[in-house]
Amino acid sequence: MKVDAERLWARVEELGAIGATADGGVSRIGYSAEETAAMERVGRWMTSAGLGVHYDPAGNLIGRRAGQRRKTIVLGSHLDTVPNGGRFDGALGVLAALEAVETLLEAGTSHEHSIEIIAFRDEEGACFGRGLVGSRLASGTFNLAAWSDARSIDGRTIRHVLAAAGLDLERAVSEAPREPSSLAAYLELHIEQGEVLESGGKRLGVVSGIVGITRYQVRFMGRADHAGATPMNLRRDALLCAAGFVQLVGAQARAAGRGLVATVGRLLVDPNIANVIPGRVVASFEVRALESEQIKSVVEAVIVATEELGRKHDIEVVFERTVQTAPLLTTPHVIHALESACTALEVPFQVMPSGGGHDAMLMGTIAPFGMLFVPSRRGISHAPDEYTAPDDCALGAQVLLDTLILLDKGSS
Repeated sequence: MKVDAERLWARVEELGAIGATADGGVSRIGYSAEETAAMERVGRWMTSAGLGVHYDPAGNLIGRRAGQRRKTIVLGSHLDTVPNGGRFDGALGVLAALEAVETLLEAGTSHEHSIEIIAFRDEEGACFGRGLVGSRLASGTFNLAAWSDARSIDGRTIRHVLAAAGLDLERAVSEAPREPSSLAAYLELHIEQGEVLESGGKRLGVVSGIVGITRYQVRFMGRADHAGATPMNLRRDALLCAAGFVQLVGAQARAAGRGLVATVGRLLVDPNIANVIPGRVVASFEVRALESEQIKSVVEAVIVATEELGRKHDIEVVFERTVQTAPLLTTPHVIHALESACTALEVPFQVMPSGGGHDAMLMGTIAPFGMLFVPSRRGISHAPDEYTAPDDCALGAQVLLDTLILLDKGSS
């Protein structure tokens, strides 16, 4: 069975026209009219492929074909984008899944498990400033209390946003979660949000796990003084201390190795005036890795060294943790199926971690799961220049199909 590369590419282009921006990007914010239109378009394609189509209480689009076994193999991703994002992030995962399943059904090949394709709502988080809404609800990991203060970009609560889409939040929380015992596996294809594959000459990436993330807000509190009248030995320069902290973070991450990355992506300087010594700086500090102990070790080393730096500069330093998610390793037998599919096609691939979060990070808490990466040119994602070549799109869909067949035969 061979996927239809032309059909897949035509759908990528047609779907990319929904929410298209003037500079070639796409804006389909979660729970927007554009995301809804994309759902409806893909729903029609699912129906024409022979799938039964419905929406769950969270508004996630589901195309289903029943099998003989009790369990279901799910293939999924999302159709929403960041503002002025690209055509491939999320959407390609849904369209490649549809192409794989449609090819299977066109061939008249029987399958033992039920098969579902899910397009999750609001993965990117552009609506509420926090994402994975559809997969949080489907995986039963949505915390209603934690979302009580969430507001959409136009100031509405999540309850009001869902109501405007014809959905009820309480019903979504109670009825959208999937029963883990009903799921045989979850598979997700996604563009690589980096250029590891391209730089290494690999066609595909088999994901070994989704990194854990620990993030802090760090406050450096000194004293604002006149930039010309205050001698260097009397200054309490918060930015000078923060600059040393930034260097510490980079040095500790490089020394840790083994795929760990650390970032200071945000600095707020107060008063941020050219002739005033900065009296206060607020910085972000984030560490990502596949090993929890590695994250912990780097975080502790940075905190100890930064506090010492604060004493040297007479700066009060406060670390406040704002995010902590544990690493999630992909399931061995699903990784093996993906590797087998790549090997059978004689495709050069690389086993690699996912540095970003995806719907899989939540569905993987309730089902065996795996992910497949296809290259994104120059590693660009979340931008109009995001691009994955047609051949790579088709190859990803083919491996998804072949992996689906292997899992259907082997999963209980």
